[in-house]
Amino acid sequence: MRRSPHPFDEARARAVTWLTAWDSQGVHRTGTAGDEAGARWLADEAAGLGVEVASEMFVLDRLDPVDCYLELDGERISGVPVFDAPATGANGLAGALTLSGHEDGILVAPLSPRSVYTGEYEKLRRSAAHRALVIVCAGERPGMGLLNAERFRNPYGAPAIHVSSEASEAVLSAAAGAKPARVVSESRCVPASARNVVVSIRGSRRSSARVVVMTPRSS
Repeated sequence: MRRSPHPFDEARARAVTWLTAWDSQGVHRTGTAGDEAGARWLADEAAGLGVEVASEMFVLDRLDPVDCYLELDGERISGVPVFDAPATGANGLAGALTLSGHEDGILVAPLSPRSVYTGEYEKLRRSAAHRALVIVCAGERPGMGLLNAERFRNPYGAPAIHVSSEASEAVLSAAAGAKPARVVSESRCVPASARNVVVSIRGSRRSSARVVVMTPRSS
């Protein structure tokens, strides 16, 4: 006798299909081609479930990194900007790496993505002692573990970048020895457009107040 599929197996297969499709669309940063592909895919999937789907278009200035790196011992360690920190311009900022934030130095700090929600992180960012900040990512897995830009509209503090945890040994060792380095974080604003996907589901009691659930598609 052939066994009927278990509901859990069906749900798992559906989740795998969705995640595989989503992953194939490329980078989902808001206002990019991958973001638009994700919006169209989500709208089609939702419509296939029999719900009412609409799109809300909006325009934005997307902040695109031009150059972002830490120059150390003649080598460039690739980085990602802290998007609510000011840029440096093409020439960057030079100084001695430091673990303690001495004046005019480039502070090096290993931080996890959760650090952004602590008062200590904001205090560190607002310190006037250092010229620039290099965040060595300390996520649960090797690689980049970016911190959210909670104040994107109002950049603050010194210029700051993320570097991968895979560079931690070299960067922390150089900071312990106060080696000279240069931080470059150059970006540009690019006009772009994006869309919100809006799904309306009628409740069983039409007189009840509306409930709104909002979640970002970019992550």
